[in-house]
Amino acid sequence: MSKKSPKGRCVHCLRFTDDITRDHVFPDSWYPESTPATVQRWTVPCCQPCNKELGVVESDLLVRLALCLDPKSDESKGV
Repeated sequence: MSKKSPKGRCVHCLRFTDDITRDHVFPDSWYPESTPATVQRWTVPCCQPCNKELGVVESDLLVRLALCLDPKSDESKGV
C-alpha cells in the first residue's frame, strides 16, 4: 500500500494542497558541519512550488552570505 502525502495549507502562499512538503525554517545547508546533531531543525508545511522557488532563493542568499564569512573561523566551517 502506498503512503499518501499529507494535506494541508502552505505557510507561504496560504493555499490548501493535497501534496504538502516540509520546508526548513532555516535551510539545512545553512548549518555548519560543527552543528551538533541534537539541534532542532524546525520545519513548516509548504507546497511543492513554493518549496522549490524558495530553495533557489536560499541557495543564492547562502552564496552571498558565505562571501562575508572568515574561512578560518570554526563557526563558518562547512558553509
